[in-house]
Amino acid sequence: MSYRPLNTIVKISPAIWPGLSLKVQPGDLSQFAQMGLGMGGPGITKPFDDPVSVESRRDHYGYQRRGSHPLHDAPRSSDTGGFVYFGHSVRRESVDALLDVLGVGTRLNQYAVFIDEADDPAKAGALVQARIIRPYALETVFDAKLPESQEKLPREPFGTERFRVMTQPFDVKEFVWRFIENQCERWEEGWEREVSGLLGGDGDWAREALGFGFMVENSYNGIYRVWSRLWLCTK
Repeated sequence: MSYRPLNTIVKISPAIWPGLSLKVQPGDLSQFAQMGLGMGGPGITKPFDDPVSVESRRDHYGYQRRGSHPLHDAPRSSDTGGFVYFGHSVRRESVDALLDVLGVGTRLNQYAVFIDEADDPAKAGALVQARIIRPYALETVFDAKLPESQEKLPREPFGTERFRVMTQPFDVKEFVWRFIENQCERWEEGWEREVSGLLGGDGDWAREALGFGFMVENSYNGIYRVWSRLWLCTK
């Protein structure tokens, strides 16, 4: 199968959201979405509660900052999440099973895709990244409103007619697999010329190889990321 650019496979959203000045652009892949629900907790007060207890209870419904400890950084408001790395020889059924285990909402075919290709893959830690965002998360997480013409449509939280502008030709699971295929085809030719030595490989005892990563940025809001990357294969 010959290589086809990603924009011929799915609709790619602009890196800079049109018509709005946003604090964080959904297409800025140098930043990661926080975990959590991202909503204010209900003002529930129990008998003999003190103000500190009430305020801390509301944190259960907010966002959760990312840290660097694999045990303490598990999402508090979801039973699934995290990230994983795997090789380019992965099989389709393995990827499908991985997405199921991670609780990825794979049946939806309405989502935005943002792409970033690294100028310096060694520094960036990735060759090409793709962020997948459900339409309602664009508004609730990034304040990226849909075009004015779409605001008059019924406000449905999980898509349908309101989000028809983001309808893709296939669901999230299929896109992730096609991204993997796309990157294998993309780097099949010119690999030695383009990436050899970027991680310090000498082409003999250590060579740069193609791998992938997948991350659940925010499970509740449906924000995911898949990327191609380099790793050093040694003898």
